[in-house]
Amino acid sequence: MGSLFFDPHFAHAKVVSFGHNLTSTTHVLDKGQFELGVPAVAVGISEKFTAGTSTWLMQDYNMYNLYLRYLLKKNESYSQALQASYYKTDGGSNTYRMEAGWLNWIHGWHFNSGYIFFLNAQFMYFVDETIPFSLRRPRVWRDPTEFNISTLHEVKLVHGFYLMGELGILGVVRKFPLIHSGASLQWRSNHWLIQIGYSTTATLAAIGGNRKYRQDVATYISNGDDHGLGDHLAQFIKYDYSLHPEVVIQWYY
Repeated sequence: MGSLFFDPHFAHAKVVSFGHNLTSTTHVLDKGQFELGVPAVAVGISEKFTAGTSTWLMQDYNMYNLYLRYLLKKNESYSQALQASYYKTDGGSNTYRMEAGWLNWIHGWHFNSGYIFFLNAQFMYFVDETIPFSLRRPRVWRDPTEFNISTLHEVKLVHGFYLMGELGILGVVRKFPLIHSGASLQWRSNHWLIQIGYSTTATLAAIGGNRKYRQDVATYISNGDDHGLGDHLAQFIKYDYSLHPEVVIQWYY
């Protein structure tokens, strides 16, 4: 029986980034490969199909979740993938109370070995959004759907470092669409990926500097209860913004 230290599969593992919280890459794991860490546990079902879950959402927010990504096409110039996600809290969370599905079409342009540009077209549907996660921003009128367009740049630097840059529109058909932007720095080795960064979601009015955001309002008005805000509700939504951590520590085998 061989040791892990002499196992050729252990000596070097395929290490790829799944993207940011909003914007995804087309990367999938190899068949039989798995990854463990924060925020995800995932396994390669086949060479094109990867399934995973966020242990972080389950542990901290009692939110059951499932991610399925299928690689449609890939060659030297481009790649395409389809990702489906599902989220549902078990009712015991005081932070979130929600149920939602998320469908994401992803196209990647591979310009060279050091730069890939990803375009995402996304559709979200919220069955329950009593208290949704932070990527679901408050809105003036109730609508269970959300359409997003976003981009992600993956740039290879030196010594295993990568730079990820993100820009998109959350709520394309909203009265007050939000600009979503972010950046992160990654380090990848034979078995590890460590990422640190953040992203922000903000209306144009909020970007202009007149920020009237309040966390309690942003959290609770999504279910249609204005909590005494009355005519001021639209103003709070007009100047809404939020920050999202983009922190990843994953081990691959």
